[in-house]
Amino acid sequence: MDLETIFTSATVATAVATLAQFILRKIFSNTFDTFSKKKIEAYKHDLSLFSEKQKFEYQRWTTDFNLYTQKKHEAYSELYRLILIADGALQQLVGFREVPSFEEYDRKDMENYLKGYQVVGGHIPTLLDCWEQNRDACIEKTREYLIKIDFQKAEQERQKAKNFYVIHTLYLSETVEKLVSEILSKLVRQFVMDRQMIVKHYSRDDYPEQSKEIIEKKNELLGQLKHEMRKELSVGYYEQQSL
Repeated sequence: MDLETIFTSATVATAVATLAQFILRKIFSNTFDTFSKKKIEAYKHDLSLFSEKQKFEYQRWTTDFNLYTQKKHEAYSELYRLILIADGALQQLVGFREVPSFEEYDRKDMENYLKGYQVVGGHIPTLLDCWEQNRDACIEKTREYLIKIDFQKAEQERQKAKNFYVIHTLYLSETVEKLVSEILSKLVRQFVMDRQMIVKHYSRDDYPEQSKEIIEKKNELLGQLKHEMRKELSVGYYEQQSL
């Protein structure tokens, strides 16, 4: 074999090797590109699904939070209103009371007044049974009975506030829940003491300091409740809670 033949054979071998290497490289490149594209497409698909799921979860969380916040606002507003009504109904039973003198009333006027006061119809004749014989004694008996009715109404208002509080505890913070519980407890104690003094004719001297302390503490708690509710219903409160 001469030198030219050897050179030619080497050249051909090199060319074949180069071509083979190029072909293998191309095949590998195409295979890798196809594999990479499939992986990328799969990743994009998974990312899209995850993104949609997160979007749905966020929308659901936002909806739930907005509904809860709305319910909380409504609960706080109504609860505070009911507590003030219950407190006012009790406060108006002591001190100066505006009631008719009944001096110009006849029996029919008294019957109409008592009906308007929501006195049970069947009890009205019992209250007015001595109208002709002793008008003043009849009026005094009626006044005492109306005071009892007022205490019943005050207790009903307190019970309304308590029932609303119990039903809506889910929407109350621990601080508000504790304050309301203490206020309702103070209203009960004030009710009992005022009822004993007014209805049962106990002397206010029997409970001077204790009654004063109850009222002062109750008013202090009402102020704290108002401040706490305002704070919790403000936008800044929710921003701080989310930090």
